[in-house]
Amino acid sequence: MTSARSILVFFVGAALLYVASALIAGIFGYSVFNEGQFYPPSANAIPFLAPIPPQAVILPTEALHGVLIALVIFPFRKRIQELGRVYGGLATASVIFVVGELGDVLEQSIYYVPLPLGFITANVLEILVQALIFGQLLFILEQRFGRH
Repeated sequence: MTSARSILVFFVGAALLYVASALIAGIFGYSVFNEGQFYPPSANAIPFLAPIPPQAVILPTEALHGVLIALVIFPFRKRIQELGRVYGGLATASVIFVVGELGDVLEQSIYYVPLPLGFITANVLEILVQALIFGQLLFILEQRFGRH
């Protein structure tokens, strides 16, 4: 039986690791994939930005993504550990890539109209980097603190 502490460690750890991996991948995307051209104050970004209503609520989306992804992965924790570091990390990364990329494209389609193809391409590569990092970090977290 899984303890409440184990569940809490998993969800909090997943959220924190997701934020950390997003930060690392974001720096990578900004410097290697030239994503900076799609964010203000770049002149390239301004024509694509949709107006944001003043009543808009800004949420800590990366932490929420981490919790949602932890919800998806939680039932498969034991199987991921059984797969081992390489395949378990890749299994986690594949879930992150599909769920993360779909979520990011949906989120960006709200703020960018029309959504620039170059931004989508750079973002796919950034999410791939993030998924690979997060998959390994989550595997290590579970190895150290997981109780199945």
